Amino acid sequence: MMKTISYHKLVRDRIPEIIEQAGQTCVYSILPEEDYLRMLDEKLNEELEEYQEDKSMEELADLLEVVRAVALARGSSFEQVEEIRRRKAEKRGGFEKRILLETVTEGERMNYFVEGLQGSGKSTLAKLLAEKHPGHKALEEGDYSPVELSWCAWMSEDDYQGILAEFPDLRSEIEAKSHHENGRVVVCYTKVRTDNHSFYRKLAEYEIYNNRTTLDTFKEIVLTRYRNWQEEDLIVECSLFQNIVEDMILFRCMPDDEIIAFYREIKKAVGNREIQIMYLRTAPEDIRNNLEKARKERTDENGNEVWFGMLCDYFDHCPYAVRNGLHGAEGLVRHWEHRQELELRICEEVFPGQYKVLPSKNYDASAV
Repeated sequence: MMKTISYHKLVRDRIPEIIEQAGQTCVYSILPEEDYLRMLDEKLNEELEEYQEDKSMEELADLLEVVRAVALARGSSFEQVEEIRRRKAEKRGGFEKRILLETVTEGERMNYFVEGLQGSGKSTLAKLLAEKHPGHKALEEGDYSPVELSWCAWMSEDDYQGILAEFPDLRSEIEAKSHHENGRVVVCYTKVRTDNHSFYRKLAEYEIYNNRTTLDTFKEIVLTRYRNWQEEDLIVECSLFQNIVEDMILFRCMPDDEIIAFYREIKKAVGNREIQIMYLRTAPEDIRNNLEKARKERTDENGNEVWFGMLCDYFDHCPYAVRNGLHGAEGLVRHWEHRQELELRICEEVFPGQYKVLPSKNYDASAV
């Protein structure tokens, strides 16, 4: 008498073939993606339980096979998982030393947001803070950050796979600089080193700033990432004001009160996390001086003001400048004066008691 056994479980790809070679028959179906991901997670738990029961290397290998399948199913690869593991091991170590952590006495938790206009000395202040707080994690623009997406591409899993297919020679470098967040992928593309400039142009299309997304989408991305922010003890620059405020002024032409209202939403999203805004205030006369200094310093080998030309082209053609008849150095100075006033107003009205204003490039380091 023939006996039929029901399984309803995810199995390895060759199991139906092996069953038939054994002279048996089986019925199987192909899972849709959502069910496949769910059953992969169940399989991960199943293989872990089996390893815990007998501690065999075979069961451990089965567990690794499921990990590989999960990575592939979620748009990544086992090699990328291994690269992430390697980087974490370099930074935090492995488990070979058998260290049992018993207690930790915590100091005061604090996240530092270094803000101010271009040329105000934010990078110098961020380095000073990192020296004074060696246990903090200092992030630069373009690094993967839980609260900022400057110089990073924000894309769907499908678009990400398309980028990997379009630039196969850069696949491993792209994967190493990619981070998966709730069905989206953040690619720190400026950290990928290549002479293929079309790669940078292509990935820049996926940045969220400069009106590349609808306002509702832009707000939701920013607020969701602040709500989901888990890391503590960060030192970040240009992460709270510069890119968001520039986007809303220059490309969405939003009035100041609407921008302040959005920062009230950000404040709610931040919640009870401890933050300190370190704002470098630039004196009005120094705004123009800093621009002229950078204009002279940032030239090519022939003395051409390449940086200033690109900056003016960016500014002169933005909706805000066109609407208000602003252009060139004079227009930039007027915009930066307005932006600084607005950012200081946000500090006062939205983040009272959570900010410190320092004079740009002229502060006492002991006061930091």
